[in-house]
Amino acid sequence: MPSLNYNLTFLSDDFGAFKGKEKELDFSLDAAYYYNFVFQNKFTIAPYAYVGRGIRFINYRQKGAEMNSEEKNRYFTYEYGVGLHLGYNSEKFLFGGGLNLSSFNYQQDKDNQFKNNSL
Repeated sequence: MPSLNYNLTFLSDDFGAFKGKEKELDFSLDAAYYYNFVFQNKFTIAPYAYVGRGIRFINYRQKGAEMNSEEKNRYFTYEYGVGLHLGYNSEKFLFGGGLNLSSFNYQQDKDNQFKNNSL
């Protein structure tokens, strides 16, 4: 089952000497498979899996007395996930829960990677 996903995120930081604002916009197209098992007309088990590709746009701004800069980046993304939903249904009671595992990744260019040099 194909699905089109989007996500818009706003982040802001106050570093004292300057303020930072970041906007992230994600689009992805996923292909997924869902299936429902019903046992004794009361219990349900619904596993699923998906994989997708997309694009991420990031705009980061720093404003302050000594600093004014803006950075725009675009990344190609990939994502995948699996899940399992369990449920119980009766005429007067409905109960269910789910377990989801998902991953969303993108590759940064080598000039913009974070490194831990403190060790």
